Amino acid sequence: MRASLQIDDDVYEEAQRLATSENRSIDEVLSDLARKGLRTEILDARGRVFPTFSIPQDAPLITLEMVKAAESDS
Repeated sequence: MRASLQIDDDVYEEAQRLATSENRSIDEVLSDLARKGLRTEILDARGRVFPTFSIPQDAPLITLEMVKAAESDS
């Protein structure tokens, strides 16, 4: 299928870098990346579904120090 898309420069550049390093077309790389992004299940080492959740892109990071502090408070 042929389509015109607007892709952010950084996404395009990374996809182009992958395509070059893997000797593949950028079309193939972008299709594979889209497929991976559309998968809703993540399997653990035993092949079981690992529960996941989505967070906003601008959510603050939780550091190891923050976790340790929260553990010591309880």
